[in-house]
Amino acid sequence: AEKIIVIPNSIYISNGIIEMEEIPVLKNKEFLLDCNAYASRKNSLVMIKAFERIADYIAEDLVLCGGYMDDNYFNECTQYIKDHRLENRIHVFLSIDEKQKNWLFQNCRAFITPSENEGFGRTPIEAALFLKPVISSRATSLEEATCGLVHYIENPRDDKELAETIMDVLQNPDSEKKLINIKETYVQRYSPERIVQEYMKVFQDLGWIE
Repeated sequence: AEKIIVIPNSIYISNGIIEMEEIPVLKNKEFLLDCNAYASRKNSLVMIKAFERIADYIAEDLVLCGGYMDDNYFNECTQYIKDHRLENRIHVFLSIDEKQKNWLFQNCRAFITPSENEGFGRTPIEAALFLKPVISSRATSLEEATCGLVHYIENPRDDKELAETIMDVLQNPDSEKKLINIKETYVQRYSPERIVQEYMKVFQDLGWIE
């Protein structure tokens, strides 16, 4: 372990004008956002079931979006939505572009990732950079990547726990000060300049550069 040096990916959100493209079907809607691949390890179906538990008690819809898709799992998720008559409350998107993703982050009420397998965990950090409350599992790298600063669920396959956590976040929203503090922490931790410096230090320690 002492030979391993961990350097995270850099993440950058412009402080200037962020290019966005509105998604018309979501215009004037309040929504929760889960931006993950459609694969069993990402627990999209758990997210759907958690939303189903609270759908009658909240005004927000649920938005799912992802690029990669496991056909069988994706079909299982969409069939569940259809069978349980949730089509009007759950919006499923594939392969949205960066401008649309920025719009989703900017306009969601909260970002949720019940994933149980991440190599890094970029999207919850991106959401926090847009000053959004984040709910995440603690699985694999997620708690470390988010620096222990967001809301967490213990069991990423427990839709009841996830539903209760979502309700708690909606009913007891994070203060603006807390969201700003989280953002500032991530800006410092994941700035491209800092990550470059960390790589340079490793190269210097190895004697590859002076």
